[in-house]
This record gives sequence, structure tokens and C-alpha cells, in this order.
Amino acid sequence: MKKILLAILICHAISFCFAQNNKVQVSGKVFAEDSRSEMLGVSVKIKGTSTAVQTDAKGAFKMTVPAVPTVLVFTFLGYLPKEVNVSSSSPVVVYLAPSSNDLNEVTVVNVGFGTVTRERLAGSVSSIKAKDIADFPVTTAAEALAGKLAGVSVTTTEGAPGADINILVRGGTSITQSNTPLYIVDGVPLENALTIISPNEIEAIDVLKDMASTAIYGSKGSNGVVIITTKSGKRGRTIVSFDTYAGVRQITNYLEMLQPYDYVIQQYTQNMMHFNGGLSTDTAQINGFKRRYGEYPDLEIYKSFPAVDWQKAVFGRKAFSNTQILNLSGGTATSSFNFTANRADETGIMLNSGLERTFATFRFDNEISKTFKVGINLRYSAQKTIGGGTSFRGANGGLRNSARFQPYEGASNLEEFEEGALIENRIDLSTPVTAALRDQRINGNDDLITSAYLNINFSPNLTFRSNVGYRAGKNNNKYFRGVVQYENSLFSKFSVNMDNPFVDLARGTNDSFNNSSTLNYRKTFAKEHRVEVLGGIEINKNDMTTYNQNIRWFPAAATWEQAFANIQQANPPNGAIQTPPTTDESGERTLSFFGRIMYSYKSKYSFNALIRRDGSSKFSPENQWSNFPSAQFAWRISEEEFFKDLNFKWLNGFKFRASLGTDS
Repeated sequence: MKKILLAILICHAISFCFAQNNKVQVSGKVFAEDSRSEMLGVSVKIKGTSTAVQTDAKGAFKMTVPAVPTVLVFTFLGYLPKEVNVSSSSPVVVYLAPSSNDLNEVTVVNVGFGTVTRERLAGSVSSIKAKDIADFPVTTAAEALAGKLAGVSVTTTEGAPGADINILVRGGTSITQSNTPLYIVDGVPLENALTIISPNEIEAIDVLKDMASTAIYGSKGSNGVVIITTKSGKRGRTIVSFDTYAGVRQITNYLEMLQPYDYVIQQYTQNMMHFNGGLSTDTAQINGFKRRYGEYPDLEIYKSFPAVDWQKAVFGRKAFSNTQILNLSGGTATSSFNFTANRADETGIMLNSGLERTFATFRFDNEISKTFKVGINLRYSAQKTIGGGTSFRGANGGLRNSARFQPYEGASNLEEFEEGALIENRIDLSTPVTAALRDQRINGNDDLITSAYLNINFSPNLTFRSNVGYRAGKNNNKYFRGVVQYENSLFSKFSVNMDNPFVDLARGTNDSFNNSSTLNYRKTFAKEHRVEVLGGIEINKNDMTTYNQNIRWFPAAATWEQAFANIQQANPPNGAIQTPPTTDESGERTLSFFGRIMYSYKSKYSFNALIRRDGSSKFSPENQWSNFPSAQFAWRISEEEFFKDLNFKWLNGFKFRASLGTDS
């Protein structure tokens, strides 16, 4: 018996030693396939067991496996899991690919207070991702969107740097009011968002186009909704990148201008048509023409005048632009950060014009636990636009007059004071070049935008999210008008200040606050029925102040630099006083409640129903509230599949046809 027990103990010892000897230590490093950077916090687990380790800050890991070969499973949030067969103790190198949402980004769209896959989308939404605008060297994101979103028109009001950009979703819906869509940036409304966000910090843009989709934002979404999602940092080591690019613009096609002789003949013909046609009986016009250009037989002299193309003189320079972008991103196993600084300088093709723009953004996300997640976003924007712009209609200013001014040097220009009438007394001696260098407009805008969010996962199916945003914006606009040298001072009776420069000052502030809180429940039943129910409340507060003043009677020789530097040099004549400034304060408050139900079956049939109730301080108490309901239904299968899926037995022997229109 003792010999048997001894033999059993020896066998156990041998097997234990053999098992210990079979254990192998495995090591390796994990990289992100897209950025080739080391990944911190990747879970490395032995398949079929609970044994796991995490990678360190350099993406490295070490662990002991019972034996080789074995299978290790690598998982990380936002990346596809990967299984690797390990057959020896040699170090392994693993690359993780982004998850399906990143590889096939167009499958997930933001529909307001939540996302949905394209297969379950019932409304009309256009989407664009970061990769679609990454390679466009533009100063604003709006410029990069032109021609990339179906049903969305992106146009610039003029060619000057910093010009306003108009975005229309399915054309204009209002004749007298603004057609600007509503902009939502990371869950917070932000006016003119595309002009104060750096293009390289945008992760995705989703545009809600039809009324059924935009109803979740109530009356503010009547012109469409542009939802912008900015980039967050990637967990792992800190990555620093710097990009810079420069470019030059120049007009290549100009309008063909009349020669001096042809121009004078055209002026003579127009003048005589007005006089002989009975449109004017003022002989002063005929006399004014003769005094300016001479008698008709003497007009041949203009054939020897050298032609001047004022288009090329005012808009013919090469406009240089340069942009520098600094980006830092990284994080730990539970947090990530992203910092972006963008500086752009651009000279305009028009004389005396340009743009200076600075963006700075910092975003921080922290996963406190599996239940709580918080984040903050700080954004600063400073923009200065120099120049009156090409559409300015001041004295001989802008594109309009460079094409209609006399095509030669000298003071011989009769301008239109009223439609269909030539006024002799309105003869401006300033050429388009003189006016472009004389007058100036400088618009400055500064914005500080802060936002934060709290995300609570009560369960895998129930989530609470609250977004808070605050914006403090101010603008400082200055306009200088130099001396307009009219040949006949009688015209001064039509307008004051023509003999002296003047300055217009306009300042304002805009402070806004927004808070939206939602409770979202998602559940999949029987693997084919997916239901999502959302309820929420939103508060908006907006306060504005404005200041306007016109300062006249600067010295005649004053330049715009001198006037802007010292407005105190304006000196009213005896008996005159400066126009007093005007100020205004206004505010708006809105309170909204909304709810949405989304149902999909087999990702083939989708039904969405929502309602929003808005209350606004703009209206009287009896008219402050209004409801915005919406319902959508869509299917993405053929007619045969539709009736096959329904399988209504009671319809046997009964034929009918239903026609439903869907908005793609």
C-alpha cells in the first residue's frame, strides 16, 4: 500500500513539474493600424479564460500562458477585436483596426440628440466625414463643403476674404427672414459655426434636410439643421503634428472693357437718347456733357487716349495665403484630449483687403467609470477682416464701379444718381484705385465658447446625457470714408460729410446659454425588433447689446489709420454737434420639451415619431407655445419582400396596392 501511495505522489509531482515547465511568458506590442501609434490600455486576454492584462504607455504587454500554441484576444474601445495565435515565446506585434463605425463612417449619422445607422434612418440626411474635407486648403469649413452635400447649397456672398457664406438646405424657405440653418456643435447650438471652427477639427457633419427630421429642433430647425461633431483625442501616447501650407490666387478672366473713344461715344448716345426721347428736358445735362467731353466733332481725340483697365488696377494683384495648424492629442486608458491651434493669414485680390484668423480648441473626455463619463470643450476664435469688400457701393468703390468707370485717366466721369437720370453735379474725381486706398472697413469678431457634458449609463439600455454650453462673443466694426472730391460742390446739398472724412463705429456683445438633457432607452426584442425612446428638455438664453456712432468732421487730410487711432481729432464746425451714439439691449428665452420614438424591424422597415413643444419669450403670453409633431416611415426592400415579410394570412384572396413616397 505504501508503494502505491508513493507512486501516486511521484506521478503528481512529475505532472506538476511538467505543467510548470509548459508555461510560457509571452510579450509584444500593440499599435493602431490607422495612426501606427502605440496603444495604451488594450485588453489582452487568453481566449476562453478570464486571465487578462493591459498594455502600458508604450503599447507593450507581458503575460504568462499555460502553454503554446494559444490564442490571445485583443480588445479596445473604438477598434475591432483581434485574435492572434501565439506558437512561441517570441514577441508579437499586433495592429488593431478602427471599428466599423470608423471604417464605414457613412453608416452612422447624427439625427439630433442621438445617432442611428443608415439602414434604420427614416428621414433625409446628408453626411460628410473628416476625410472628405481633410485635403482642402481652405480657411473655413464652409468652403470645403461646397458641392459635397446633396440638397445643400454653399455660396459665398462675394470674393473678399472673410466674406459671409450662405448655406441653404433645399433652397430658401423664407422671403423676408433669414434662411440660415441651425448649427449644432457637439450637442450645443452655435450661430455661424462653420466660420469659427477649424476645418481640421471636424469629425463629421450631418445635415437634416426634411421637416420630419428637423422637427426635433422645433421652429429653429425650419431652415434645416447642420450637426457638427468635432474630433476627440485618441487614447495612448501623445501625438504632436504640425501642418502648414500656402497658396496664391489671381483673377485670370476679366470683363472686356470699352476703349476710351467707344466709352465717350456710348456716353454721348445715352445722353442724347434721354434728351431727345423726352426722358429729360434739362439742358444742363447736355451742357455738362460738352463741358466734360467736348463737342461731338472733337471726340476723335479720345482715340489717342491710353486705355486703363480699372479691374486689373483694383483686383489684379496676387493674393497670398498661408495657414499653420498645430495639433496635440493623446490620453490614458480612461481619458483623452485633443488640442488644435490654427492660424490663417490671407491677402485679398482687391487692394487694401485681407483676413487674419486664429482658432484654438481644447477638448477633454474622461471615463470616470463604466457608468459615468464627462467631457469639456473650450474654443476661442479671433477674426479680423480688412476691406470694404467687392460688393460695397460707396463712391467708386467695389467691383461695380471698377467695371463702369471711364477707361482712362482724368476726371471725366458722369455717374448715375438716380435710375435713368444723369446729374451733372455728381462728378466724382476719385478713381476706383483712389477710392480703394482711401476708404477702409475693419471688422473684428472674438468668440469664447465653452461646453461640457455628463453621460450616465444607468444600464446597457438606459442612458442620461446633459449638455451645457456658454458663448461670449463680441464684435468691433469700424468704417472710414475719406474725402469725396466732387467737381461741383452743389452736390453737397444731397449728402453731408462729402467734404470731410467720417467714421462709423459699431460694437456689440452676444452672450448665450444652452442646456439640453435627455433620457434615452434602447432595447432589441427577438433580435429583429429595435426600439429607442427618447425624452428631453432644452433651455436657451440669449442676450445682446449694440452700440452705434457716426463721427464726422475729421481733418480733410486724415487717413483711415489716423482716424481709427484717434477719433478725438474730429472737430465739428461752429454751431454743429456730433450725432449722439445709439445703444440697444435685447434678449430671448426659450423652453422646449421633446420626445421621440424610433422603431425598426430587421433594419428593413423604420418608423420614427416625434413631437416638440417650444415656448418663446418673443411672443405674447397667449401665443408663446407651439407644437411640432412629425412621423416618418421608410422601407428599403422590394415590393415582393415587403408583402412576404408581412405574411398577412387574412389577405389571401384579396388584392390591394399601397403607394408610399420616401425621401432619399
